[in-house]
Amino acid sequence: MVRAREIGKGAFSTVLLYLVTQKGKARSEWPEYAVKVIHPDVLAKYSQNISREIAILRLMPHPGITRLVSAFMYHSECYLVLEYAANGDMFDYLQAHSSGLSEGVAKRALGEVLAALDSIHQQGFVYVDLKPENIVITSTRHMKLTDFGGARPYTAEAEKEVEKSRHAVQELRSGDWKYEGSNDGSVKAEVDHFDESELDPTKMEGTTIYMAPELLRGQYPSVASD
Repeated sequence: MVRAREIGKGAFSTVLLYLVTQKGKARSEWPEYAVKVIHPDVLAKYSQNISREIAILRLMPHPGITRLVSAFMYHSECYLVLEYAANGDMFDYLQAHSSGLSEGVAKRALGEVLAALDSIHQQGFVYVDLKPENIVITSTRHMKLTDFGGARPYTAEAEKEVEKSRHAVQELRSGDWKYEGSNDGSVKAEVDHFDESELDPTKMEGTTIYMAPELLRGQYPSVASD
């Protein structure tokens, strides 16, 4: 893989664009991936949250959700390899179209986001952190939800699925984590045991200005929170 450039940076992670080299093909034809690099200090403090995000992403096959291709540790950092959305996020798109969107574009975007949310809810999860920055736009102008750090199960069955997803990842040795049985056979990740403390409503993640009132009151999220 060849690092192309940095495409995003936050308090907890940096997102890089990587290209997969392929002999006999022009650089413009090489597959592109967004690689989310989680910093060591964040990993040490939020390992449960990160493993939960990986576990939930493995359970989300919907086309309106960014696909987790791989996850692994390297030099004390955690790497999440995700499909790349070439047209950035909805926040930047709205900034570039400050005069407003056409009705057709708005309807299509809203419909695709709602379809992805409905799929998440049907599986017994809430997304929690819905905001323009977490809606990315593909090269074909389709919308996808990304960043599942705040997602939570809200049914007993979904909680069991998260726990099973975590147990599917076996820790082989320090710094070498492997997952067997992913949708594409390539995911490597750390996953630890399900911790009931993660259901503590006071530990909910999200962006304050977009948070549902019940989350600000310290209540556990529901479908209505999205």
